[in-house]
Amino acid sequence: MEVEILAILAELVLEKLAAKTWEQIELAWNVESQRLKLQKTVSALKELLLEAEQRKNQGRQQLRDWLGELTDALYDADNVLDEFHYHSLQRQVESRGGIVEGTVRRSFFTFTEPTFSYKMGRKIKKIRKTLDDIAADWSRLCLPELGVDMGIVQRDQSHSYADPSNVIGRDHDKNVVIQHLRLWTETLSVIPIVGIEGIGKTTVAQLVYNDPWVAAHFELRMWVCVSKDFDVERLIKQIIDSAEGGNCGEVSMDEAQIRLRSVLMEKRFLLILDDVWNNDRGRWLDLELFLREGEADSKIIVTTQSRSSVAAVMGTVPMHELSHLSFEDSLSLFTNLAFDNRVQERLPSLESIAQEIVERCGGVPQLLKTTACSLYSITEQHIWFSKRDTALKLRLDGLPSALRQCLALCSIFPTNFRFYSLRLNQLLMAQDFITLSHPNEDLEDAGHQYMDILYSRCVFQNREQDYGDFFYVQIHNLIHDHAWEAAQPEYTVLNFHRNAHPPQTNIRHVSLSEDEWPAAEGVLDVLRALGRANKVRTILCPFVRVQTIDEPFISAFIERFKYMRVLDLSYSCFERLPESISDLIHLRLLSLRSNIRIRRLPNSICKLYNLQTLVLLDCCELEELPRDTKNMISLRHLEITTKQSTFPELYDSNSLRFLGIVGCISLRSLLREGQSFPALRTLFIHSCGSLVSLLPSIRNLTALRTLKIADCEALDLLDGDDDRFPGFQTLWFLVIVNLPMLVGLPQWILRTATSNFLQRVVIEACPNFTGLPLAVQQNITIRQKFKTRE
Repeated sequence: MEVEILAILAELVLEKLAAKTWEQIELAWNVESQRLKLQKTVSALKELLLEAEQRKNQGRQQLRDWLGELTDALYDADNVLDEFHYHSLQRQVESRGGIVEGTVRRSFFTFTEPTFSYKMGRKIKKIRKTLDDIAADWSRLCLPELGVDMGIVQRDQSHSYADPSNVIGRDHDKNVVIQHLRLWTETLSVIPIVGIEGIGKTTVAQLVYNDPWVAAHFELRMWVCVSKDFDVERLIKQIIDSAEGGNCGEVSMDEAQIRLRSVLMEKRFLLILDDVWNNDRGRWLDLELFLREGEADSKIIVTTQSRSSVAAVMGTVPMHELSHLSFEDSLSLFTNLAFDNRVQERLPSLESIAQEIVERCGGVPQLLKTTACSLYSITEQHIWFSKRDTALKLRLDGLPSALRQCLALCSIFPTNFRFYSLRLNQLLMAQDFITLSHPNEDLEDAGHQYMDILYSRCVFQNREQDYGDFFYVQIHNLIHDHAWEAAQPEYTVLNFHRNAHPPQTNIRHVSLSEDEWPAAEGVLDVLRALGRANKVRTILCPFVRVQTIDEPFISAFIERFKYMRVLDLSYSCFERLPESISDLIHLRLLSLRSNIRIRRLPNSICKLYNLQTLVLLDCCELEELPRDTKNMISLRHLEITTKQSTFPELYDSNSLRFLGIVGCISLRSLLREGQSFPALRTLFIHSCGSLVSLLPSIRNLTALRTLKIADCEALDLLDGDDDRFPGFQTLWFLVIVNLPMLVGLPQWILRTATSNFLQRVVIEACPNFTGLPLAVQQNITIRQKFKTRE
């Protein structure tokens, strides 16, 4: 495991050790002293990982062995902490009378369970000893002394000059930004230039800054490289230095702001704030206050990597996002730098390799420049070959550690697999691969941002939008192959037709290939292929022929892999899920999608208190959900197909985020009386032929963002419509497809359309629909495909 990713695992363990739930756990099981000691040990190891990152190219085998031991120990710690969390959830469920606003009354924990307390205390003590021994081993690794400073490397200060003759493919971007500068404004205007690292934001700003029209139009031009420290006093002094061409010196903040206002007074100025990371609007307003002294029509250009925070906090006009260079422009830039126009020295063989290198650089100018310059004056073919993979590695090494975890998980899917953003998000959540930037952020929102970044960096491609904010993507084959190599040895794909499988003990994520496994021998072959591995966290079986997956197969997996977080049995064809499914206390995701034979689920499944995602789509013979489904206290995503006529009772809490109801042909009412899901973001209703009305139960979904209704022939949205329901003031997307009963939209939807959130309405295949009021059409983006009545 990469050192940075291992540091994330250590941080995850520390977060769990610091969680508020420990106050209740310690009252119940008296493990406070052991927890604090373990917390101290993990903190010390996290510090050692910072040094290990600096030494990763030194003493490689020793360091690799040490990191491997640490990885196993941290996973063991995570499992034990997760077991504590499970039993805490179990107590909440078993003490419903003691639940107050989702937490258990402290009086409930006034007793202890000596057996459990002793058992768990020993587990924590054992793990702590293992980690202490690993920490002690660090000093015995005999690694060379570091010859470099271990401090944080700061970005070089940028400057305002660029030679246009050395810039390729950015004329359009330059012209777009200048068009914004040409628009006269009465107040200070801020134009964000957004893009990933190395894409050319600074270069475009330099081209604009030195354009003849810009130089003539603005009386004063200033350039400041901001970087990560958005210190208002420092920035004021730097702006003064840039404006006056001197050194502001050691003056007080009050003297500095007076001097800045004097410099800008009655001047039309252009200020470039390069490489801004600040997302604190308060700090920006503190600086902007002193920049208002300039003349009307003054402009500020901000370059930033953050499209969702910095641009939103500072921008006054729509941001301009830089795209990757085309292959032709990339090749031109690369060859100019690698060959320096020495046409006579070019070798045809090198030109063909150059094209492969350019493809691996993904249209990122900085990466093209770095790789090309490293090859300048080199004509040895084998060195050029080596740079093909180096370019791709540099491209992916720029990804944050959390995104490399996501990419590693994607590598165990087949090449050219179409990933659905919803499914991938569910997998990332199940493995704790998503890091929240602030406490109030949703896991789903953070995961969605991960995928946006991967797409913007051309890791994902061929994006195809689905309803709402969900989409399909693929991974470029070259990146898939590189990710697969980097993911070893924790990730593996098992294929029955391989001659041999190396027995591994540290495999944690497994997918079974789409090649057919013999039903009679399948279980033995899979277990044999996994060797002595017993700490597997992911098992994906959606690519196996259905006859392989049967009850003995599943029972064998459950018995051996107690630490599973993900069990995907999509497209399987067994009749019963074993009662032992409840043994998987760490399970976060269970998918039985498209099982056409299963009729019932064991009630023991309701003991999966950690379960976040349950997918039962297209289980067309499933009669009903178990009676204790309401005990699944952590459920965030539920997708069901059942024959029951009433909606199952679910845990009434803030956990549920996504609800998909598909093919429930007997379902007559949406939710049970009085049920409320105040955190539900997405509701998807499809092919529910007996459903006639959404009201009144839908009124309780107060946080709904996406509503999609399709192929419900009896559904009348006007049924029950009245003025008591003001609509959804948080709705972003509304999709209505094939509703024959739809004549017009109810008032609760029309009132929703007047909110500031609704972005898009899609109405398709509704033959009796008469259309939308003009006022609504002007307020939102609409895609209509319906026949208007004569």
